[in-house]
Amino acid sequence: MAGRRRALTGGIVSLVVAAITITVFGVLRDYGPESAIRKFHEAVAKHDPQELLRVSTQGLDSYAEQWLVGRVEDNLRRGAWYRVARMDRRPGLVVAEIDYVSPDGTEEQSVWTVVLVEKRWLVDAEQTGAFRRILRRRPF
Repeated sequence: MAGRRRALTGGIVSLVVAAITITVFGVLRDYGPESAIRKFHEAVAKHDPQELLRVSTQGLDSYAEQWLVGRVEDNLRRGAWYRVARMDRRPGLVVAEIDYVSPDGTEEQSVWTVVLVEKRWLVDAEQTGAFRRILRRRPF
């Protein structure tokens, strides 16, 4: 009898721990600089300008924003997916190295800047473009 009680209690505890873990990861999935990058890509893929406005520091009329949207669209068109290769985290600022991987395995690197504005992480297309110009030593 005691063995069954322990097994039942252990099973219940396991289910509670699993539920808490899933809930925490579900909540954290929508927070942080990685989330801002993911939401930006999703908004471009869905052609959702309202979501782009929610995850960006610039408006849709910004040249830098249009450029970054165009880069994501180009990568989506060629069937590439992205992965975050590295993140340099500083208070209120994250510089992320993004790899776009094509179906044939070729990779294209990009550097994105994400900033913390009023407790929300937002993609900063202007800083992202500035990093690109510095790294490549040429204009957009």
